[in-house]
Amino acid sequence: MNLNELKSKANICIAMHRAVSSEVVELTSTLETLLEKQKTIKDSILLGKACSKKSIFLADYLAKLNTEALSNLLNQSYEFIYEKVMEKDHVKGLTPKLKAPGGEFDSIASFGDAVFQTCSLITAATLLLFSQSTTSLLLVCDEPFSNINSALSKRAWEYLSSLSEEGNIQMIVITHMSMDCPTKYLVSKSDSGTSSIKKAL
Repeated sequence: MNLNELKSKANICIAMHRAVSSEVVELTSTLETLLEKQKTIKDSILLGKACSKKSIFLADYLAKLNTEALSNLLNQSYEFIYEKVMEKDHVKGLTPKLKAPGGEFDSIASFGDAVFQTCSLITAATLLLFSQSTTSLLLVCDEPFSNINSALSKRAWEYLSSLSEEGNIQMIVITHMSMDCPTKYLVSKSDSGTSSIKKAL
């Protein structure tokens, strides 16, 4: 084999080595990317499980608050729960349910508007307490007691007022009912359709 043939074969070997090296670098980069994505997926799964556990804990706490509030407001031993909706081995969602004394757990809506509205108000107020906002908390209620009798609405308002004071929540209540509020504004509409607001004396 002459010198030129040796040089030619050497060049071929060098070219093949470079090609293989380039492929190895590319495969290594791809493998590192896949491993990084796998770590991200594992971290996301762990975070999801942690958030799910925290949500269930908060839901259990919120259920206890609803149970206590309903029992006090309605003078009956109601029991409020968030029933877990399962998909395979994880919790897909939570369904609020209620049980009256001697009864079975059922949808809250089946207990009537008064119970449903009371639960909604309590849930809204307590979720604000959980928000840990650095700014002021505001709860706006539009006709919150429209389907509740006067005795129950008075107790519900007292309960919400106590939550408002304890959690430093400012509340704006829009209602046609007479309520014992620290500040009241009267809204009236003229025949032409324009509205006016003035502070009640």
